[in-house]
Amino acid sequence: MPYADQLASKAQAVRGALEPYPSLRGIETRSVRGADPIAGYRARLKWVAGKGGALGLFERGGHHVVDLPECAVATPVTRDVAAAVRAMLRSGAFSTIAGSLRAIDVREVHGEQGETKCILTLVLVRERRPSKKDLAAAAKVLREGEPRIASIFLNWAPLRAVQILGDETEKLSGASEMFDQQGDVLVSALPGSFVQAHRGQAAAMAEAIVRGALALPKSNPKARVLELFAGAAPFGLSLARAGCEVTAVESFAPAAEGAKRAAKAQHLTANIKALAEDATHAAIRLAREKATFDLVVVDPPRRGLGPALRSAIAELGPRAIAYVSCDPSTLARDLEAFLRLGYATSEIEPWDFIPLTAHVESLTWLARTPPPPLEVLSRDGDAAIVGGPPHASGARVAKQAARELHTKAVFCPTLPGASGAVLVGVDRAVGTARVVAAVRGVPKAKLEGWLSSLEVQRTGDGRALVQVDVPIEALPKLGRALARAGHPVLGDPDDAPTARYMAEKHGVDRPLAHVVRLDLQLGVSAEPSQSMDIPGDMAAALVRLGLAG
Repeated sequence: MPYADQLASKAQAVRGALEPYPSLRGIETRSVRGADPIAGYRARLKWVAGKGGALGLFERGGHHVVDLPECAVATPVTRDVAAAVRAMLRSGAFSTIAGSLRAIDVREVHGEQGETKCILTLVLVRERRPSKKDLAAAAKVLREGEPRIASIFLNWAPLRAVQILGDETEKLSGASEMFDQQGDVLVSALPGSFVQAHRGQAAAMAEAIVRGALALPKSNPKARVLELFAGAAPFGLSLARAGCEVTAVESFAPAAEGAKRAAKAQHLTANIKALAEDATHAAIRLAREKATFDLVVVDPPRRGLGPALRSAIAELGPRAIAYVSCDPSTLARDLEAFLRLGYATSEIEPWDFIPLTAHVESLTWLARTPPPPLEVLSRDGDAAIVGGPPHASGARVAKQAARELHTKAVFCPTLPGASGAVLVGVDRAVGTARVVAAVRGVPKAKLEGWLSSLEVQRTGDGRALVQVDVPIEALPKLGRALARAGHPVLGDPDDAPTARYMAEKHGVDRPLAHVVRLDLQLGVSAEPSQSMDIPGDMAAALVRLGLAG
């Protein structure tokens, strides 16, 4: 595909992710910032090992390893290092290593003097440990055959592990740590730590974030910045070099410690503090401590930001949020959530960080804005039926209704974590709630009790979209009732394995359930014309799950 067409396709992917959210359709998607070069750029390889010395990727839909000696996106030095490992495996002299090798992880490092080196990590099966003598001999052959290998590490992974890298790493040969020149700063290069695929694009984005930070109004001489999911803190170190006061938070402790050492090596310790802490825990703690920041920079993994983290960031009250995203669908979900928390944007700038693939990154700047008012479905005196957005508790909706509609700050039973119609202004009501939910499995038989009205609307891949009418007082128990019937709501935190899978693979960060309407016996009712549409996050998830109408 011509490169201009690739960029246009990526821009369309971002625009398409916004489409399910009416509140986001006014956001402009700028032209994608293209990369140079578009081949020979990838500075880190994680390749699995196969039979006959093959090193590459699994073929689609199977576990046969496709050998990639001439991979077009790898940098020349990473290809050469992989070739040295391939040659060692095929020599026959290291059969014990070949029998244990699960994968390799190669990272290119640019030194301060302009030299290019590599860190090589051999991922070995823990239950098939080669002897120390064989490992030392293999290291000697590799480093003599390819002098650009500056360090060799061993990573031990269980035999049946799903992820490539295990949780135990040790040095075999060479330097324990190296500093990698990225843009105008040095960052610590450690085995297994995250690094952006495209060095030039990463440096350019760091510059863009620094420019944005320096342009913000600030109450102190130094702009105060909180960086979450910092990794080795390339953004944070660039901001510190520019004179900002940075708190960089990274859950992977070795990366956080490496950021401290990199700051010390560049005399930046007065401007940056690195914390080894979970991003959500850190943001909640800092909000509780009344910490203040001019800018919060977030660069989360593909699953995006969780609801607790979004709320904590909003509670910190920064002047701006710089959101670096690698998944348009979770970015759109989070932008809609931030809108309700008082932060909005007018444009998204997509970036091509991984040329020749469908992946697209984005940089989005959010600024404070008044949150939208509640959607009022119907009202009768103190009682009102309003639209509850995803993640909004009944208590929070009731408080907002009390401010906007001057009702009593009370509410009727709601379905925890769900979106949809909420009755506020009264705390008791007799009536029925109509709920649609995506569930695990496909109900085959008529369910008993107040689940007897359940109807299957659509099915796909072992899942179903169902509709059920339940008494309002039973709403808080609906999730548990469906789980007991063998059909937990997708995204329900009580079904932890499924919820984790849904978050990682489909960007679902809540139970996929929605109260469409309420029919009450007290004069106020949400008629069919006043039903609440399924919100954007659930609509987008249903499309990805093959359950959309």
